[in-house]
Amino acid sequence: MNTVFLRVVLALCIALSMSCVATTGQADPLPTAVGSHLRLGMSVEEFVQIAGIRPSRCASCTDGALLAQVEGALVEEVGVAVQEYSLKFGREPRVECYFASDKMKSIVVSGLKSQGAKARMTALYGKGRTIQSTADDLEIEWVKAGHWVRLSRLDGEYSVMLAVDPG
Repeated sequence: MNTVFLRVVLALCIALSMSCVATTGQADPLPTAVGSHLRLGMSVEEFVQIAGIRPSRCASCTDGALLAQVEGALVEEVGVAVQEYSLKFGREPRVECYFASDKMKSIVVSGLKSQGAKARMTALYGKGRTIQSTADDLEIEWVKAGHWVRLSRLDGEYSVMLAVDPG
């Protein structure tokens, strides 16, 4: 084949891929898991097999939601996973999983500290929607295709929530 033709095809492919990146804003899809075991949409029974605990009725939740506070090795796995967002465990980290209609609907990791989580998550997922931003508090979320990630800071402590539309 003609090398000029190949160069033109290569240039067109590069231009097309750059155009696709520009229209998507280079943002990654939102995560649906924290670590390799805890993932949105998993059933209560799958969770029980992995975590060794059964979620119980959440006293402060509506619609009969279930809550499980994760412990042990799974917490350590989550601690490694959240480092991707420039977050690390503080003194009292917590990992809570919420279930509705037999499926995991959200994962909340709290008791975190950070130096740059907002910038890191913006680099990964694009510009989020700021819910609140003051000198002490921050709440920003990213929403795509029925999934969302919310980063919060209250009194210097960070939390991150992954969730799926409860519908």
